[in-house]
Amino acid sequence: MEVSSQPSDFSVEALRKVYKEKVQGSSARGRDGVSARNLNDSQVERLVQATSAGLMDGTYRPSPYREFLKLKGSGKAPRVISIPTVRDRLALAAVTAHLRTNIPEISLRTPQNIVSDIKKSISGNEYRDFIRSDIVSFYPSISHLAVRRKLAQYGISSPIVEIIMRAIENPTLPDGAPKGAANFADVGVPAGTPLANILGEVVLHDFDHSVASIPGAAFFRYVDDIVVLSCYGKRGIVKQAIDSNLRLVGLKSHPKTSRDKHSAGIIDRDSFEYLGYTFEGGKVTVGKFRYANLINNLARPLTMLRRSHAEGARDLDRIQDRAEWWLNFRITGCVGDGKRRGWLPYYSQIDDIGLLHHLDKVVENLISRLPSDRAVRPKSFLKAYAYTHDPRRDPGQYIINFDKVKTTQEKRRLLQTASTYHNIPSRSEDVEKLYRRFVSFACAELEADVGRTS
Repeated sequence: MEVSSQPSDFSVEALRKVYKEKVQGSSARGRDGVSARNLNDSQVERLVQATSAGLMDGTYRPSPYREFLKLKGSGKAPRVISIPTVRDRLALAAVTAHLRTNIPEISLRTPQNIVSDIKKSISGNEYRDFIRSDIVSFYPSISHLAVRRKLAQYGISSPIVEIIMRAIENPTLPDGAPKGAANFADVGVPAGTPLANILGEVVLHDFDHSVASIPGAAFFRYVDDIVVLSCYGKRGIVKQAIDSNLRLVGLKSHPKTSRDKHSAGIIDRDSFEYLGYTFEGGKVTVGKFRYANLINNLARPLTMLRRSHAEGARDLDRIQDRAEWWLNFRITGCVGDGKRRGWLPYYSQIDDIGLLHHLDKVVENLISRLPSDRAVRPKSFLKAYAYTHDPRRDPGQYIINFDKVKTTQEKRRLLQTASTYHNIPSRSEDVEKLYRRFVSFACAELEADVGRTS
């Protein structure tokens, strides 16, 4: 039995495209220990064909996810990430694409767009107060009944709903645990799987509409992070609406006593942090933790160079070139798969230009600690910020664009400069594979600079 009202969503051709866009090059490994990075072309083709067949005839069953614990800080329980196998990542990415096509009213906005709208709302001087709150244990608390009910409400076919329910009921196990070591989940959506974000949006769509319709208030949400701006006297009504509407889908927000998860105040007098940004006194800047994280990461390649020089390491010239490349890469960010990535692109909505001047001075100071014969040439946060806002002003590759590195020779040259690979192959197929692996790694490093946004 075909499970899709649009069978082409799960065709071999469609899954080839999904694999290339969402899976290819990933180093993530499931419980089988295999990553997409290690598969050759013939293995990928067999995987695509088998996954397509399973989705089309309804026999697809996910394997248990691999548990990865992400530390959240002292005294806090780690965040559980569920890592699917390559096959399951492909299948669930295809199902996610199907949901996006068939539920057009569900859209995932970027943090930058949301922050831009908050800035506009604040500058209009219509609102006096703010509330910032988080949903308690968002993904682990999502009701399976709510998921099933909402998917049916949007007209998703029963066979596809069953595939989705099997995926969210699927257990998450640590490495080495036997398959029968955990029961199937009866609540929660596994964070780390392709389905997590869109199912969260599906479940909260009515909640968003209800709170956003409160007169005299402007509502914003990104995953589990909520901000509402309101007119004088509306703050209590807003808080009550948030709590009552979350209860309808089995969720709740953090109480007022959770100071790191809930804050409220007057916009002109008090500051609040949201999605890594700080809103304070009419200015939008970067949160203190995110700023400190960036400084540490800027220092890393220069510390490596200084240590290598002190130890009399061989290939100091190459180490110096690599340190310069990584420093500038972290300053400017990059373009990959048509998307801007990195710290500056993420924080493109700041209007604290003084911070950019300060960051350029910080880089200058870090470089001054290097031996005089090992100085590097830094790029500028200020200049990269200008090019981020108006790419037409970029005279060349000031901001590296991986999509424009086309030839095998160019890719080998970049690998020689930026990577730690010692023996770079000459065959174009091998260079391409190594290049994709490096780009995937480099982009993941930039994501670490930004940090978790929710």
